[in-house]
Parts: sequence; C-alpha cells; structure tokens
Amino acid sequence: MQEPENLRVISYMDVQWFFRAAKFAYGFPLPNSNPLKLTNALAAENKWEVVRSRAYIDVPSPDESEFWHNLWRIRINDFDNAGIATTHFIQRNYMAVAVDQNRSQSNANNNQQGKTLPKVCVRSEHDVFATMAMEMVSDFLQGNMDVIVIFSNERKYGVIVDYLRFLARKQDRYLKIVSAYPYTYEAHGKQAGIDRTDWLRIDGEVMRTCTDFVKKPTTTKNQQLLDRGYADVQVPSTLEDDERDSDRDRDLDQDSLPDQGRDDSNSGY
Repeated sequence: MQEPENLRVISYMDVQWFFRAAKFAYGFPLPNSNPLKLTNALAAENKWEVVRSRAYIDVPSPDESEFWHNLWRIRINDFDNAGIATTHFIQRNYMAVAVDQNRSQSNANNNQQGKTLPKVCVRSEHDVFATMAMEMVSDFLQGNMDVIVIFSNERKYGVIVDYLRFLARKQDRYLKIVSAYPYTYEAHGKQAGIDRTDWLRIDGEVMRTCTDFVKKPTTTKNQQLLDRGYADVQVPSTLEDDERDSDRDRDLDQDSLPDQGRDDSNSGY
C-alpha cells in the first residue's frame, strides 16, 4: 500500500508503565512526562499530523496509598486540561486469597474468630491493555489515523499489532506502527521494542523537553516523606542538576518512599 502524503498519528500511553521506564532510564522521580508533548515532538521530527493523544492511568485507592492516589488525580486533571484523552481506572481493595492449605486453614480460623483478613490492592493492568487495544482498533476502523505510536516496548502488545496489520491488509490501507520508549544504552543495552513495529528510542533531551511541572499532592500519611525533600519536582535543566537530584533521592530513607520502580501488578503505582 502506497504511503499517504499526510500521515495522521494517534498515540497511546500506559502512563504507569512509562513512568517506571522513565525513572529507570533517566531517574525522573515523579510522573512528569506529557504524552501529547512527546507525540508532538515525534510528529514534528517525522512530519506527521497529530490527531489525538490517549493516556491510561490506574489510580490506587486512598487506603492503599494516599500520596499516589492524590498524585494521579492531579496528573489526570493536568492531562484533561492539556486536551489529552485520558481513561482512568480506580483500584479497589480485595480480600487476599490464600495460596496454600496451611494459610487457608489459618484464614478460616481467623474468620471464625471474627478477625479481618488482609486486603490487597490489585492493579487493573488487564483493564488498561484491553481498553487500549479496543480504542486502537476503533480508531483504525474509523479511519482516524495512518500511524499508531505505542509508548511502550512490552511484548504483550504484539497481539494487537498483528491484529491491526491484519485489518490493514484486509482493507488495503496503509498503517505504520511505532514502539516508542525511554532508552539509554547504559540502562537497557540492546533492548528491543515491540515485535513487528518500528522502534523509536526516546533520548534524554527529548524526554526532558516533553515534561510538565508536577504539583505535589497534599496528604496526611506522607507528610514525613514530603518534609524530607520529596516535594515539587521539575525536570532538571542540566545534567549536573539531574545528578544532584538523583543523589538526593538515593539519600532518602527507602523505607519511607513508595516503591515507584517495581514492576508489580499488585503495587497500585
């Protein structure tokens, strides 16, 4: 299929995943990346026309993490004001499920004694993936774009990539799919993007220019965290500032910090 003269692009971002990737690659302590700014930067470089930017956010319950609940609420409001099509999911607490017979017996005894079982907050990762996949297909079938930018390099998106390419062949339409993700060779080596897509590694200069000022949330549980320096964050303008901020973050008591970098479906972050 011949490439159209004017390529229209829609981007899709799992914001929690991208935050962890940006933190791992460049040390960003808060989720300050702006998907629309990133899309505009990539579009300007490749002469694409931006149609829309979509973002997907899991919001942990206040009981699980008041700090992150308020922070993600702030980011949702920021994205809405910027014209980003944002879909968010509110996480709920569920009863913990025993994984062996001994724990099952223990939980049964606790129930008989009137004790409360522990609860866990389950990240709705499948909700994010399913919603993102459905909206990709919907946007393509409506003829809204010629280029899809997925801000991720997770292999699980290979399934939807294959289906979109099948639809493009069936309808005899042009379709370009790009896997864009934060990258440094020191942190990632030869890390690849999503299979059967064009890989676009976002460097530190672009990442730093496509950010927002993140307003710190007002909380009660995490006041000690904020008092110790985990306050308003704006991306450093120089490498020296970046290194100094990274040193400050490492000096903080890790027991008092939310585990932002872990890839845990139960983390809620």
